[in-house]
Amino acid sequence: MSTQQEVQARLSYTTAMLERGIRTASVATMVSAKFCVSRSTAYNDITAAQAEIDLSDDGPSLEEASEPINTDSV
Repeated sequence: MSTQQEVQARLSYTTAMLERGIRTASVATMVSAKFCVSRSTAYNDITAAQAEIDLSDDGPSLEEASEPINTDSV
């Protein structure tokens, strides 16, 4: 059984690899080899990491102006 810290390390690594555009099968192989886990565990990590990526919003919120901020008024 993995500790929460080990799971977080795997998810962080998996997320980084997916964001770089590496194929899912390759990510599974890399996670499995790097962390000595089964491929099914690696695929579970990929699913969790992809869900995290899908939920994250790196863009501006709807309330934020799309125009540049006037730094003189800040």
